[in-house]
This record gives sequence, structure tokens and C-alpha cells, in this order.
Amino acid sequence: MVQKIVKGEKTLAAVSRDLDIQPTVIRQWKQRVEAGAATAVAAGEDVVPASLLRAAQGRVKELERTLDRTQMEVEIRQAAQEIARTSPWLRTGPGT
Repeated sequence: MVQKIVKGEKTLAAVSRDLDIQPTVIRQWKQRVEAGAATAVAAGEDVVPASLLRAAQGRVKELERTLDRTQMEVEIRQAAQEIARTSPWLRTGPGT
């Protein structure tokens, strides 16, 4: 809703009425939004929507789980290869 005020789509009074919130509270929200944007611009960083950030963080977690599972599979295969290489029962051919 604060974005609508910043963009000029709604007045502070209209948002206050719609949400049944005191105008001073909305004014504080607006100041925080503007301060956050100024901080990001001053830092030279890109500003992304929180929903996009959450989606990216979810994807990172998913990829980390996949990497962990793949690493575990590699370790199991390596252990199985070592057992097969060192076990006298597995080294002998059929019928010996």
C-alpha cells in the first residue's frame, strides 16, 4: 500500500481509511521505504522485491539439498568400490 502512495496512485488519507490505520503510522512506513531505497541506491546495489529474494533463497536451499544428496551418493560409491577392491571374496571370479 505504501508503494501506491509513493507512485501517486493513492493518497495517504485514502490508504489510512482503507486500512483503518492512523496516517502517522503510514507516514512512518513511507519514510522507512524511502530510507531503504535511498540506502540501496547509495550502496550501489540492485533492489529486488522480497518475493523474488524468497524464491531465490528457496531455490538455493533446493540446490543445496540436491548437492548434499549427490555428494552422499558419490561417497557411497567410493566406499563400495574400495570394499570391492580390497575384499578377497569379491576379487575372485566365478567358480574359483
